[in-house]
Amino acid sequence: MSVSSATSGSGLIEKENYVGRTPEFELVTSPKWIVFDGSDGYRRPQLSTVQLTNRDKEPVLFRLRGRDRAVMLFSNAYGIIPPESSTDITLIIPPAEQWHRDPNDFSGRRIRVVAENLLLPSDFPLPLPTSQTKITVLGRKLFHTTATNAPLTRLYIKFNILLPKVPDDWALIELKSTSKEPVTPTTPTTPTI
Repeated sequence: MSVSSATSGSGLIEKENYVGRTPEFELVTSPKWIVFDGSDGYRRPQLSTVQLTNRDKEPVLFRLRGRDRAVMLFSNAYGIIPPESSTDITLIIPPAEQWHRDPNDFSGRRIRVVAENLLLPSDFPLPLPTSQTKITVLGRKLFHTTATNAPLTRLYIKFNILLPKVPDDWALIELKSTSKEPVTPTTPTTPTI
């Protein structure tokens, strides 16, 4: 459903009148649970891969969303998956110093990630974009206009991230120093009696 199929010279959609269609199937995510390692207080970044599978006979546009965005990043939050195929997405947990709250506020919790999908409009201009920047712009516009004009169109499924508790003997200590040497956090030791 579109008023115009005009595109700009860069290949991005000028009109925001496109509305997605409901897929026959939701995406399949594998694994359903991703468990990270909190033994070092989340000092180092951690990576994992989740596979998204399109069971429809048409390409689907997907979007990944999570409530705690400072705690997780995706290699691609928007993408197009060809018919009856899969794509791998890298999930990144940045170091805790980049989080907006203390690691203990997130650890020991389940964080849900929503994987939404839509079929492209039937009169969508071809060829489909291939650059990630254009796919992201298309995804934002299409999900926005679909949510506004046909709110019950998209399908979704959730997968879970578990950030285990930070060990009790771990403390993230930030020290300010005037020396040129970087100061690294240390694990406190228990005094022997």
